[in-house]
Amino acid sequence: MNIKKTCYMCSLPATSLEHAPPKCLFPTARDTENGINLRKNLITVPSCDEHNSAKSKDDEYLLYSLSLSITSNNTGLNLFLTKVQRAAQRKPALAIELFSTSVPVSLQNTQTKEIAEAHAITVNGARIDKVLAQCARAL
Repeated sequence: MNIKKTCYMCSLPATSLEHAPPKCLFPTARDTENGINLRKNLITVPSCDEHNSAKSKDDEYLLYSLSLSITSNNTGLNLFLTKVQRAAQRKPALAIELFSTSVPVSLQNTQTKEIAEAHAITVNGARIDKVLAQCARAL
């Protein structure tokens, strides 16, 4: 039986597969601490070209926002120090956008009492919500 697939976001015929959550959030072996590729067996859904390509900039915005978070785990930190740094050097516009309104802050570790300098950024919550809503719809 041949089942015609349509885009998960609209009724157009699917011409590609979209990763949900976005593939860019999962590091390849070169961007992990232990060299493990975390891009195996990712979930994909049928998508039209318009919806698949239109969201890539928002996916990248989510990647930057998550990896910049002070609450990011080692995988997120490694992703920031490798993939995000390379991407920001290639195309600095997104990094410039995120840091254009950054404010220097001092953070104190509640256990060690050590103080670290950082930058607080304001993220576009609507943009992040859009990506997360698309992931929820896809799943």
